Amino acid sequence: MRGDRRILEPMIPPSLRPRLWREDDWRAVLRARLAVLRDEQPVDGGKVLDVARALEHVEPDRAHALDAYLLAWSAARSREALAAAHRLALELRRMDTVAQLATVAHERGGDRAMRWVAAAAWIDGGEPARAVRALGAARDDGDERAASALAAIEGSLADPRGEVARWYERGAVGGAAGAAALLHAARLARLTGMGDETRARLLRAALDRCPEDDEVARGVEDLLLVRGNPDELLTFYKIRLATRQEPRAWADEVRAAATRLVIGGVAPGLGLRLVRRGLEHAYGAGLADVPGHLASWAVLVDHARTVHATRELVPLIVQGLKLPLADDDRLYLARVGLEAVWREAGDDDAARPYAAVVAELVPDHVDVRDFVVEHTSPGTPIAEDDQLGMALSLVYLDEVDGKVDAAPMSSREPAGLAAARPAAAARPAGAGGRGAAQGDRGGRGAGASAHRGRGQDAPHLPPPARARRGWSTRTAEMVALTDEASEVTAAAVAATTAAPLPPAPAPGPVAAVAPSPPPAAAPLDSPAPPPSLPAIAVARAPTARLPALPVIPQTAMAALRRISEKVAVPRPAPEPAGALERARRVVVPVDVAVELPDGSTRATVARDISTTGLFLMLRDDIDLGAELGLDLELPAGDGLAVTRHRCWARVVRRTGDGYGLVLIDPAPDLIETIAALAV
Repeated sequence: MRGDRRILEPMIPPSLRPRLWREDDWRAVLRARLAVLRDEQPVDGGKVLDVARALEHVEPDRAHALDAYLLAWSAARSREALAAAHRLALELRRMDTVAQLATVAHERGGDRAMRWVAAAAWIDGGEPARAVRALGAARDDGDERAASALAAIEGSLADPRGEVARWYERGAVGGAAGAAALLHAARLARLTGMGDETRARLLRAALDRCPEDDEVARGVEDLLLVRGNPDELLTFYKIRLATRQEPRAWADEVRAAATRLVIGGVAPGLGLRLVRRGLEHAYGAGLADVPGHLASWAVLVDHARTVHATRELVPLIVQGLKLPLADDDRLYLARVGLEAVWREAGDDDAARPYAAVVAELVPDHVDVRDFVVEHTSPGTPIAEDDQLGMALSLVYLDEVDGKVDAAPMSSREPAGLAAARPAAAARPAGAGGRGAAQGDRGGRGAGASAHRGRGQDAPHLPPPARARRGWSTRTAEMVALTDEASEVTAAAVAATTAAPLPPAPAPGPVAAVAPSPPPAAAPLDSPAPPPSLPAIAVARAPTARLPALPVIPQTAMAALRRISEKVAVPRPAPEPAGALERARRVVVPVDVAVELPDGSTRATVARDISTTGLFLMLRDDIDLGAELGLDLELPAGDGLAVTRHRCWARVVRRTGDGYGLVLIDPAPDLIETIAALAV
């Protein structure tokens, strides 16, 4: 049950939730918040760090999260921010940032090894001239790699090929030491202009010596991304995933790789399939705190909305909502599910549980209001500010037998609510329509007997006048319950208005670089603002205070949770009478190379495919009836493999998103592969 859910450490700090939970685009809200904090003087490093954590959780492209961590480090010297910035800079291949952070770590912490880290980052980033100073210092410390790299940059190596061969021979020892020697040989090959092929062979040899070496893996992956060969990339990712036995590490490796494929446009179809595979793997392992969970979902949702196939995500949404996810993640998935099941699939019954999840967390959410207003019987007056009434309407929309099991309030119950309840329960007879008998908490009058066996210190949900299926007008009992809940809410809000927010999580241990904190008066390392910015302080209007969320009574909360447990896939729409039998359409992202009639080629993604045709996302102007050559890369086996097929297709339909094609004499193996996807 939801009441037994394990409480997870939130990736989105509670201070950011009131705004985020009511908005559609969480990424835009966080970016805007970061911009405001950046302009404030002095910059509040703690608040910036909160935004950085949230951005890392929801943003597929981690560039904004990296900027936020750098700002948090600059403002507050947070070790957590410095370590996170180093990690994200490596993931994003921002090697200039890696070099600068390593330099800061050396200057502040005295770690001489950081000199080589900075120099290697400048070399890998294609700016060897900027590595000279760090290499000279590392050479003076006796680092043999620095000496040979500096000689290669300065052109003083007498025998460049011989130097590369010497380091190659040292790599024969195997293991991490052998991988490090081969990686250095690859850097020397780059510095001396031996070509990418030589460098690629050396890096592959290093990966063979130590597949779990992250530095080697980054070098190999960068070369493969430039080549853009899906077969080579998949082979590489299989090797890397084999070193990630722990589910969280496996999921994070898949997320990072898939995001690079999608955002970089190298093999977006493969990347989308990898993202989904990573989430399926994590959910199958019962993993509720997936690293960058909503960032992975954002990749899938953005693509699904583009191709109008959000409902294809519902089975995965259902799988996720069955786990004890953090509330931020539950709300996000429930809203996507509501969009897919209600707005796209048009299945009101299946959509109700998703609306219940949203109402449980944010009773006044616009999605709850829209859902209730759209389906309430015509002529029923519902005020838009009747937030709690709309949330509780979902309880009545479910078919009930008049017996709703009581359950404890969720962990979101405001402190002070229990203290407020006796005052609410002691109302005069008739207040709220409950009668005097219920005002006496020890009594057994008519009001209490209607709720035998339930706790008597909390408001209860009265049974509906009759069992209902579908939507109908609200009863007097509903109005009474709303009135009572409003009074309890007012008392609870009054008791908790001044309550401080819980402190942010303590900074974690430093994973990559761990400089000692500087004195409070130390200057910032971040660059000064541009001189064009005005130096005068700008007066800001006070931030509007958001209204407090209504408190949902215990029994109603139990009913909402019971409804939300029924999340399911929408029923397929029935075929029209007399409709011809069609080949089953498989909605799976497939990378396609399209040969246009003028001989040019385009790389795109197929929205869906069947044994008779497919739909291409393509903006080029193509005539109806034109015949196109296609190179398809279809998923096969365990999803981490592809099969390539050459075929021809004719354009038969054009929309604003792309073209519908019918296959022309497809080969039997192509038909067999597509048919297997539909199983």
